[in-house]
Amino acid sequence: MYYMSDGRAKNGGAREGAGRHVSEATIKAQLARKLIADRLEASLEPIVAKAITQALEGDFRAREWLSQNAWGKPAFNLGVGEGGESLAQVLVRFIDDKDDSNGDTD
Repeated sequence: MYYMSDGRAKNGGAREGAGRHVSEATIKAQLARKLIADRLEASLEPIVAKAITQALEGDFRAREWLSQNAWGKPAFNLGVGEGGESLAQVLVRFIDDKDDSNGDTD
């Protein structure tokens, strides 16, 4: 615990329970988020497996969802392709072109 120069605790005062109290609505929202997170964690494996299957079948949205949840959403658009395409669009086009050159059919 950290203290100020006059001996008071930095958490809102010298007496027990001092400081801003958390509202009942905030407590309920925190409990609801925990419940959802716990239930989602228990069901996450089949959800991710389905997204991977869809991504491998060529679903762009599944690819995007997986990459954003694995590595995070890009902070900005690099604009590396023709006409200002994003890096993700260039990579998807590259993968699709590679699949076409291997004789794969969609």
